[in-house]
Amino acid sequence: MSLNRREFLVGAAGVVATTSSSSPASAADHRNTSEKVTGGASPFLLEFDGPVLTSLKFAGDAFPTNYIANGQKLGHVEITWRRPNGLWQSFQSANASAPASDGTFRAQDDQGEAIAVTVRLQPQNRVLRWSVSLRNLSADPIEIGDLALPLAMHFNFNGKEPPTASVLKHSFISGHGSFLFWMRSNSVGPYLVMTPERDTHLEYWDHVPLRPRRTPTPVPGQTLAQAPNSVARVIQRPAFRAYVHSVAVGETVQAAGGRWRQPRTSATLAPIGVLQSEREYAFQFSGASDYEGVRQRLVDAELIDVDIAPGMTVPSRSLHLHSSSLA
Repeated sequence: MSLNRREFLVGAAGVVATTSSSSPASAADHRNTSEKVTGGASPFLLEFDGPVLTSLKFAGDAFPTNYIANGQKLGHVEITWRRPNGLWQSFQSANASAPASDGTFRAQDDQGEAIAVTVRLQPQNRVLRWSVSLRNLSADPIEIGDLALPLAMHFNFNGKEPPTASVLKHSFISGHGSFLFWMRSNSVGPYLVMTPERDTHLEYWDHVPLRPRRTPTPVPGQTLAQAPNSVARVIQRPAFRAYVHSVAVGETVQAAGGRWRQPRTSATLAPIGVLQSEREYAFQFSGASDYEGVRQRLVDAELIDVDIAPGMTVPSRSLHLHSSSLA
C-alpha cells in the first residue's frame, strides 16, 4: 500500500512520540471572562475573554491546573502579510480593537481594510477545536507570509505555587506530522494534546516574551482595591510560538545567518469575491491519560504512531505503524 505525502510526513511524528515520549459554543456566548463552559460531554472547563481563552482546565482533574499562564490568553494570532509589490505588514489580534461578536478582527493598512481574521475556540464532544479563518477584504491579492500562534501555556514554575500548577511542553514541528502536548512534572494525567487538522500544518517555531500583565500596586494610604494597575515585573521564560506559514520571519532569520531544516511556505488570498479569497486553519486540543494515550490520540487524529526499537534505530526490514489511516 502506498502512502501519500501527508501520510508519509505524519509518520515522523509518531517516531518522536514514541521516543520522546455537545454542541459547539459560539464566540458570542463567550464575552464574560468568568464564564465556564463544559459543552455537555466535553472534558474541559473553559473561561473566555471574548473569543480567546483565559483558563483551560480539565473537569474532574486531580489537580486544579490551568494550562494557560496566569494573566495570559490562548487563541490570539499574529499575521505578517503584504499586497503585491508592497512591504510586509504586521497584525496581532492581541493588540487589535475588540473583535465582533463572532470573533472577527480586521487588519488594515493605509489603503483600507485588508483581512478579516476570525478566531474560534469551540468545544466539540471530546475535543476543543481552534480555528483561524483569514478572508481577503480588498481588491488586491494578499500574501500571508507568517501565521503564528503564541502558545502562552503555564510553563513557568513559581515558588509560591505548587509544582502541579505548571506544565512541561513536548513538541514536534514537522509539517503535517506536527503535534504538541503538555504535562505536569509529576507525570499525572491528563495531558493536553494539540494536533493539526488535515489541511493544516506547522513548519517553524520560535519564542516570544509573555505579555506583561497588570497587577494592582498599593501605595501608602490605599487599599489593594484602590491601588492603580501597574505592569507586573516577574521574570518569566518566553512563550513558545508555532508557525503555520513562515516566509516573512524566514527572511529575517536568514539575514541574521540563521538556518532552518524545513521549507517555508506562504499563502495567497485571492481578491474579495473571488474563489479562494478565504482560508481556514484548524487544530484540536484533547486529553490523554498518559504517554500511551498521547500515542493513541495521534492515531485518532489520523496521524501515524511509529513504534521503533531500540532507541532511534530504524529496522531495515520491519517497521510497526499504528494509524487509523492504514486500516
